[in-house]
Amino acid sequence: TSALHESVEPFLAWALKGNVRDRRLKEELIKYLYIQVNLDLVSDDKVNDMLDLLERQIDEIGSDRSVAGDNADRFEVKLPQRLLFELYGDLLMISKNKPRTIACELERVAKRARPEAEHLDRVMSNLMNESGCWGATFSVFLKRHSSALSSEDLGKCASVLTTALGESFSQGGMSDMKFQARLLWVMRCLQELAWASQNEASTSWTDVTECLLYWLPAHLSDLRIANEALLLLATMISSKLIHPSSLKQKFWQLGIFEFSEAPTLATLELVGAVASVGMGDLIVAG
Repeated sequence: TSALHESVEPFLAWALKGNVRDRRLKEELIKYLYIQVNLDLVSDDKVNDMLDLLERQIDEIGSDRSVAGDNADRFEVKLPQRLLFELYGDLLMISKNKPRTIACELERVAKRARPEAEHLDRVMSNLMNESGCWGATFSVFLKRHSSALSSEDLGKCASVLTTALGESFSQGGMSDMKFQARLLWVMRCLQELAWASQNEASTSWTDVTECLLYWLPAHLSDLRIANEALLLLATMISSKLIHPSSLKQKFWQLGIFEFSEAPTLATLELVGAVASVGMGDLIVAG
């Protein structure tokens, strides 16, 4: 099987460099590579090359009008895209964790490769630059691999995403789905990160809370944004990253808590998170 993969690899690399335009064929190639990675048949010295090729594919999705247009596809990840994002994340973790031998170091110098943290940094940089589908890519990566990240990496991700959250809200233009989608994916990334950062003291989570409390009242009419914000608050409370007392009485007086209509699942998640730590009186007082 390894010999078979080695024989197919040159065509795979050639095709993913943009030489194949047929979308179905590219999806099948991604599926093939996904299987090879899960069978551990991709050699370590090819991992960074594959990451570069997959980054090109992710950027192409972001420029595809069928995804980048004003439609609901911005807010969901379809199966072919999910396989691509999962594959990228799996290779990223292999790149971060593979041992550094003398041969690897000589090869890295010969190729003028960047340090092994390069790709994680580039993912976050692409996210900050609103490039392509990197918000969705990072969300899938964190869902699969955040528990394996070091405290240092978690802290770095939290800091970058906190900045991205504030910038996304302050840019306004929420009628533009491009900005709206970026904001939603940043909040989803923070939710995944919060689960992995349980009991990790960080000023980033206080900053996230203050940002949400400041901007949420202006966006209650947009259920997508409101629900993701409430889910993020619920996750931070459940993960013991913030205390429910940081949600003041004014917050509980927002219209979303009037319950004149059936509450959303996100609202119930937040109420449940607060009640689970014995702070249900806050909600009643509100």
